[in-house]
Amino acid sequence: MKHSFLVAGAALSMLAPISSSHAEERVLEVTGVVDILMVPYEVPEQGELTFTALITEDTAVPVIDEDTPFGDYGYYDAVKQVSIEVVDNTEQLVFSDTFVFPLTSIDDEEYGPNEGAISLFMPDAVTSDWIQPNATWYGAKVNDSQTSISLRVVALGLSPLLSLINDGGDPYMPEIDYQQDYPLFASLIPFPTLKEGSLVYPFTYAVSDELSENEEPEFSIGVYGIATNLRYLDVDADGDGVVDSEDACAVSLLDEQVTLKGQLLAVENVVDGNGCSVMDHYAACEATQGEGGFLAYSGASYCEQQVAYQLYREGLIDYSDVRALRNALR
Repeated sequence: MKHSFLVAGAALSMLAPISSSHAEERVLEVTGVVDILMVPYEVPEQGELTFTALITEDTAVPVIDEDTPFGDYGYYDAVKQVSIEVVDNTEQLVFSDTFVFPLTSIDDEEYGPNEGAISLFMPDAVTSDWIQPNATWYGAKVNDSQTSISLRVVALGLSPLLSLINDGGDPYMPEIDYQQDYPLFASLIPFPTLKEGSLVYPFTYAVSDELSENEEPEFSIGVYGIATNLRYLDVDADGDGVVDSEDACAVSLLDEQVTLKGQLLAVENVVDGNGCSVMDHYAACEATQGEGGFLAYSGASYCEQQVAYQLYREGLIDYSDVRALRNALR
C-alpha cells in the first residue's frame, strides 16, 4: 500500500528532498494555554490546562529551491522531533506525545515521499484568507506494519496546512482575540528564526495515527490553544551538562569511571567546565601523540602526564585519583 506523506497536495509531493551533511540543532519551546484538548479518554476537570511543546530543528538544511504552495520558505528534514506535554493546574500530566521524524525519502514518482518531514514558513501571510504570518512543522513515518502512516502537524498561526485536520474545512480558530500584528519572525536568513518572548498566537498540535476508510488521515487527537511564550533552549547534544555553544568537546566520552590504557579505574569520569571529561583529555593527548608518525614516542606523553595534575589543580579529582591515573600510564 502506497501513501504519500505530503497529503497537502500534489504540488508538494513533486518537490525533491534535499538533506544536509551536518546538523546545527536548536530547540524551540512553545508554552501556552489549552483551548481544546481532543484525546480518546476522559480528562478530569482540574481548572485551566497548559501545554509545553518542544520542536527540535536542524537549521543547516538548505531551502527548497522550487516554489512551495503553502510557505515562502520550505525545508525538508529541518524538523527532527516534536513533543508536547499538557498539565492541569496541579501540574498533573494530562496528555503527552513525542514524534521523531525520519529523513525524507522518495520511493515512488507518482506518490512522492513515503515518509519524512517538511517545515514551512510564511512571514508575510497577508491574503484575505491567511492574514497571519505562520510556521508549520509537518511530517510522517510509515508504521511497522507498512500499511499506514503516522502524521503530525504542529503550527503557530493560521497555517493553510491546518485545513488537512478538518477534511478541508475551516481550521481551528481561537475564540479569544489574538495579536494579528505580532512580529512572529525575528529573522529569515540563513534560516527562519522566531521572535522570542511573550505573545498571543494560535497554536495547533495535531496527531494522526490511523487512516479512514478512504485512506485519508484521521486527526482524532490534538491540542488546540494559544501560545503565550516562545524561546530557544540551549542544546546539549552529547548530554554532558555543558551546552553546545560552550562545549569544547562536542562528543564526550561519558563512561561513569575512567578507562585508561585498557584499565578500568576507580576514578570518576568527571566533566570540567569546558565540557570535556577526564577520558576526553586523555583521548586528546593520544590523538596529538599519534600525529607524530612512525617515530612517535610510545610511552606516556608529557600531555598525558600533566592531565591528572591539571584536573587536581582545578579541584575535579583528589590525589588518590592522581595516583591511580599516573599508575595506569606506566
